[in-house]
This record gives sequence, structure tokens and C-alpha cells, in this order.
Amino acid sequence: MVKTLSIIILFVLGLIFPMPSFSDPLPGEVLFKNKCKKCHKTTEQLATGPGLKDVTRRRSIEWIDRWLKNPKAVMNSDDPIAQELKKNFKIQMPTYPEMSDDEKRMDIIEYLKTL
Repeated sequence: MVKTLSIIILFVLGLIFPMPSFSDPLPGEVLFKNKCKKCHKTTEQLATGPGLKDVTRRRSIEWIDRWLKNPKAVMNSDDPIAQELKKNFKIQMPTYPEMSDDEKRMDIIEYLKTL
């Protein structure tokens, strides 16, 4: 009985006080401006790379995370989205050392969610 009550209390507390997000769009925006802005627009407009407005609705978070971590590996796979990007854009996205950091990738993704 006590164990069940404890689980219910923890569940209710989780609803009232949800876990904070460990990602933050503000550092993601700064990183975007320093690394991504020269090739990507925050609108639907194409540049060297695709426009990123609503990208988190068009692509899964998992796909974006894999892409940011190692775009070359995704591009060299049989991933259909990557193959379409290869066909439509002449310049391949570089791999940035910052993107090996999970927190920085999630910060960028949080920023992309705001577009």
C-alpha cells in the first residue's frame, strides 16, 4: 500500500513539476548564428543549404541529431532524406567539432524548434 501511494505521489509531482529541459534555445541560437547562418536561412528560403523553418516538423529529432553529429555518415548512408539533399544541394554540410557535444546539438535543436 505504501509503495503504491509513493508511486502515485511521485507521478502527481511529476505532472505538477515536470523535469526541466536540459537544452536551451538561447545558446543554440548563438551557435546557429556562428556556425549555420552562413549556409542556412531561418525561413523556407534556400541558400547554400535548405531553409530551416519548420525543420523539426519535417524531420524527426533523432534524424536531426544524427545529421548534426555526423552529416557525412548520414549522407553516405542509404538514408532517403540525405540522398534527396545530396541531389538538391551541391555543397555537403561539414562536420563541426561542436556537434560532437550532445548538449550543444540539443541546444541547436531547441533553437530549430522555435523557427
